[in-house]
Amino acid sequence: MSQLAKKNIFLQNIPKVFALNFFMMFLVVIPIIVPYWESFQLKMEDVYKLQAIFAMTVIVLDIPMGYLSDILSRKTCLIAMGIFNALSYQFLLHGDTFYHFALFEFCAAISVSLFSGTDIALIYDSLDAAKIEEDNHMSFLGKRIYFSQIGETFGSLLGGYLAATSLKNPVWVNSFTAIIPFFIALTVHEPPRVKLNHRNHFENIKFMMKSLFGHSTLLTTMIIFNIAYGFSTFAAVWAFQSYWKAADVPLQYYGYLWASFNLVVAILARNAGRIEKKCSSIGVVLMAGISPILGYFLMAYFKYHWAYVFAIFFALTRSLNSVVVQDGINARVPNSMRATTNSFCSLGMRSVFVVLGPWIGRSIDQHGVHQTFYKLSGVYVLFFILILIPLALQRKQFRPLKTN
Repeated sequence: MSQLAKKNIFLQNIPKVFALNFFMMFLVVIPIIVPYWESFQLKMEDVYKLQAIFAMTVIVLDIPMGYLSDILSRKTCLIAMGIFNALSYQFLLHGDTFYHFALFEFCAAISVSLFSGTDIALIYDSLDAAKIEEDNHMSFLGKRIYFSQIGETFGSLLGGYLAATSLKNPVWVNSFTAIIPFFIALTVHEPPRVKLNHRNHFENIKFMMKSLFGHSTLLTTMIIFNIAYGFSTFAAVWAFQSYWKAADVPLQYYGYLWASFNLVVAILARNAGRIEKKCSSIGVVLMAGISPILGYFLMAYFKYHWAYVFAIFFALTRSLNSVVVQDGINARVPNSMRATTNSFCSLGMRSVFVVLGPWIGRSIDQHGVHQTFYKLSGVYVLFFILILIPLALQRKQFRPLKTN
């Protein structure tokens, strides 16, 4: 096989990763899942407990699954992801108690753990195998987020439409679409790469810890930033439906509102590289760091349905963090440990959610979503001082590691 043919085979993985992200995020149930669970007598504290179960499972499995992807095969992990993804929605479809929905979260978490890190690693490995210059890598990461959010946008629109007749209809649809990632994963071509030694796990762990936390303060701070500001959006989106309820937004509009948020994220992510070129990396970090403070504060201060427009600040943080910051991290670690690195960032964010998620849920139940958003705005003022300022000061003091 010619070099050009080999290059094209590996480049074919890129649209497949985009398709996987589209269907993994084609979450028809998400815009109405809180009212759906409430129809089974669950409270907001239960909702956040379910998310904590999801997060705890990811915490336990995310790094092992990323490590498995690094030492074995990207394709094998993606196929297993497709199986657990399909299984999870069967529990959601047929469940009617907190424990049934906990099983849904558990299987979904296994699926996410297998997918988390592996899809990004597959993009970078495929680009390396096709010898695509590193300067172009960020655009592919932006497109990955774009297709992910477009999937969630269309899923949200469909979910809102179907929920107008029955809250069960979106669940039925997702129970069928959840099997599609499995079939896509079967077509992936495993790119050649340097693999970690699967017989010396202790040395592998030492190598990864030194690469992530012993090479430069900047890389360590970038990882902490990615975790902390990933949580800012994750916490917000799970409170949006309570926010709409407090503003007396009719249920049939939930899907449209959720879709609008994801569409904004998609557009911003697609253009994140252009934003960095115009504003510089430091400017991007400052925008991503200030946005949660403004988003939480303004949505808390203006207690009207139109104040949801300020959710655009969370969209900005999510897109810039997921593209620019994550590209910076992936460019600075060896390709033999990319999946583990991305899984570690995901694990860190889920860990923060396990600690703070139930508190957020109780605060919403007891004091309302607006007071809770005031508190979270204060949390991110503190994060701005402790994380963002040190990161901004270090930005020009570091050069990327070679990734092969």
